[in-house]
Amino acid sequence: MSATIISKYGDELYQALRDNATVAPLTERDAGPDLDTAYRIPLHILQLPLDDDEPVTGNAVCLPHHSVPPLADLSLLLESRQNERHQG
Repeated sequence: MSATIISKYGDELYQALRDNATVAPLTERDAGPDLDTAYRIPLHILQLPLDDDEPVTGNAVCLPHHSVPPLADLSLLLESRQNERHQG
């Protein structure tokens, strides 16, 4: 799937998160996202507040290890990006 689809789904999910709203499952739309796209959508969602200079805090998430990228790696990436923004 293209970057346009990642942005579309990511923006929609981020807005639903901020509005405390629900959305239809992505797997029920069109063909649904493939695995690569499914990994990239959360990264897009996490980038949105960083782009607006909003603080991003982490929470413990219990997910099967085979279904998501390593969360520790993602947390380190986000932390380093925040540090770069505040130092630069």
